[in-house]
Amino acid sequence: MIPTSLLTLLLSLTCCTINWAAPTTDTLAAEILIVDANGLYIGLQNTIQLVVPGVDPMDVQIKVSGGGSRLHRKSALEYHVRCSQPGEVHFKISDRKTGRTKTFVHQAQRLPDPEVRMWRHSKGLIPVGAMRAQEGLHALLPGVGKRGRCKVASYVLYYQRKGQEPIQYQGYGGRFEGVIKDLVKQAKPGDRFIFTKVRASCPGDVPARYFNGLDYTVR
Repeated sequence: MIPTSLLTLLLSLTCCTINWAAPTTDTLAAEILIVDANGLYIGLQNTIQLVVPGVDPMDVQIKVSGGGSRLHRKSALEYHVRCSQPGEVHFKISDRKTGRTKTFVHQAQRLPDPEVRMWRHSKGLIPVGAMRAQEGLHALLPGVGKRGRCKVASYVLYYQRKGQEPIQYQGYGGRFEGVIKDLVKQAKPGDRFIFTKVRASCPGDVPARYFNGLDYTVR
């Protein structure tokens, strides 16, 4: 026969549920928006905005790790992120009051290859009116937005009138100035403009580097 005390203990255990699972944290409703770009780029000041509905901005906390990343607060829910190496960048947003959190993972990527443009294309035929309207060379990093603008330092122009030998001119800066500006404004059908040794510096660059050349024939 089972003792009364032991039977009472067994009955009490069968009516109770013991939960051995570790406590869980509620998921925070939050989003991260990357401003003026389609990703995080190494060497740039990447701007992010936090969207955390229903939470006082003063209670929002964010931590970042990976990709050699550093975080600088710009305003209540806006931050600058700088990355120094490619790889995953982990963001953890939390609500100080409730302890709820949400984690995001983005990729820190290298800057795309830069491009120099004067018109729609880097070479080919250009209408005389379009040629005369050009004000200079533009260097940029595709897909990076406004932050991807580069600064043209110098270039060499070979200007060739139809049926004549090309003449070499040295240009400095992105805007056409002096004789080169006059040649562009007075362009005629058959003239050829060849831009070579284009040097420019982009965000994250220390010395200026060489870009692609341009070759246009006026029609």
